[in-house]
Amino acid sequence: MDQPKQERTLTLLYLLSGNRRLTFKDLMDGLGLSRRSLHRYLATLKEHGYKIKREAGGVYRLQSYVPEQAAEDENIVFTREEAALLSHLIEGLDNTHALKPTLQCKLSSVFHDQTVAPFIDHPWNAKNVGVLTAAIRLHHQVYLQNYKCSWKGKASDYVLEPYQLNLNCIDLWAYDVAQGRCKVFKLSRIGIVEMLPQGWKYEKQHRQKTYDVFHIAGDAPLEHVKLRMSLKGRNLLVEEYPMAADRVWADGDFWFWDGDVYGFCGVGRFVLGLSDVVDVVEGDKLRAWLAARVEQMRVKFMPLPPSPVQV
Repeated sequence: MDQPKQERTLTLLYLLSGNRRLTFKDLMDGLGLSRRSLHRYLATLKEHGYKIKREAGGVYRLQSYVPEQAAEDENIVFTREEAALLSHLIEGLDNTHALKPTLQCKLSSVFHDQTVAPFIDHPWNAKNVGVLTAAIRLHHQVYLQNYKCSWKGKASDYVLEPYQLNLNCIDLWAYDVAQGRCKVFKLSRIGIVEMLPQGWKYEKQHRQKTYDVFHIAGDAPLEHVKLRMSLKGRNLLVEEYPMAADRVWADGDFWFWDGDVYGFCGVGRFVLGLSDVVDVVEGDKLRAWLAARVEQMRVKFMPLPPSPVQV
């Protein structure tokens, strides 16, 4: 299976899963496929045991389950054969592909079997994902040890109620029992996770947030932003943030992206890092944020005055 076909197959599985409500035309447009080609992709998935249902309104959904274990929620549960197919598809991706490690991690989190472990780059991370997935499924609290918190500047321990691993298994959403609020934890910063015997006590306080294409989460968008960039900027955008690709278009010699952002750190880092090839066309709040950061950098990196000459 060639590289583009592997990526389209994985993208099709993603589009059909979760709470998305996409028509056949939506799928064609999202994958850049003709009607005939999309039928072939759907037929291939059906041959491998996926149940694809056309619901009211002409929308398509993926129904996948383990027969002896009915799903109690909307999470996808993979059979051994399905997981083997996904492992094969993911392994076929180039090692430089931005989503390869996160797809491997996600597969580990939803398919509870040691055969997936060799695909995970860091064994301790695979183990932590397994513990967190089990705790979420069983509604148990966890003891998170040696979490390297950036803003604290040191490692700390937490008692949490984990309730969501995001789609690419980079972030964990959990309720911090001591602080009494929901927080995001990066899996790469976790030392060890231990499941506690206590069950959830604060489920009503669990809140889920939405991510923008730059991996920043929030309750509501801060601003709608439009960027103009060169081909270099376009390439780096879709390679580093693949979910931005469906809102990128060309006009003359420039490429454009627009969308909602839930914070300015993600999009801001992208613009500042490529300020020679990326402009902000729309987004006054983002412009103000960028100007403040540029001023901070100017002051921080201003050349030091020459030392006084000793007479």
